[in-house]
Amino acid sequence: MTEKAEKKKRSKRTPQECPYCHKFYGNLKNHILMKHQAESGQEMPLELTKEDLVGPKKKEPPEQPTIYHCNNCGAKLRKGENPCWQCGERLIWDGIE
Repeated sequence: MTEKAEKKKRSKRTPQECPYCHKFYGNLKNHILMKHQAESGQEMPLELTKEDLVGPKKKEPPEQPTIYHCNNCGAKLRKGENPCWQCGERLIWDGIE
């Protein structure tokens, strides 16, 4: 092998024994930070949430009122409008929720 090929090789981390649980880990610092935070006295970094990454939730636009149509002329009406603004017909709004 050439010198360049030897330099590019990655070496595995040699497992080290955890002083708290006596198991062997390749990334001992990370293991201690994740599993033995209280014993080690190290502060764990704050967890990121979806809201932290994306931003605050957008407010939903106010709900639009339902539009109804006059049976006589087809004009657009809001619930409870009487009489129809276009043709003047009296509408019955009973039974509409």
